[in-house]
Amino acid sequence: MANALNATVIGRDDWSTATFGIRTSQGLQNVTGSVRLWFGVHRDKATRRWVLTHLPTGAMIGDADTEGQPIRAVATIRSLIDWSFTDRDGLARQDQTMVHAALRSHGISAPDDPKRLWRGGDQGLQAERAA
Repeated sequence: MANALNATVIGRDDWSTATFGIRTSQGLQNVTGSVRLWFGVHRDKATRRWVLTHLPTGAMIGDADTEGQPIRAVATIRSLIDWSFTDRDGLARQDQTMVHAALRSHGISAPDDPKRLWRGGDQGLQAERAA
């Protein structure tokens, strides 16, 4: 896990508070939130939504109205695929069908939701509201 972005906070068994890096269209930014296993949750200052992040890449998985939604989603999605990938294409190499269904069941907007546009390329992922 040497190439993981947030190597020092990955793998915690219980939710704990930590500062971790997220990738946005403006580059890498540090946020403070809760971390557990491969996941981080923080509140976005601009949108006031709760963001679920894949810690090894800093990529946004989705966002929700309440903090509890991504926290509960992690309990569901943590064992659906291998989350240890450290490159931004790691998710694309796996069957994501169950992950997306689980995210939606917890009220989380995911990358393929039609109301969301995803941007980022090599600098990372950031969601923007569709016009």
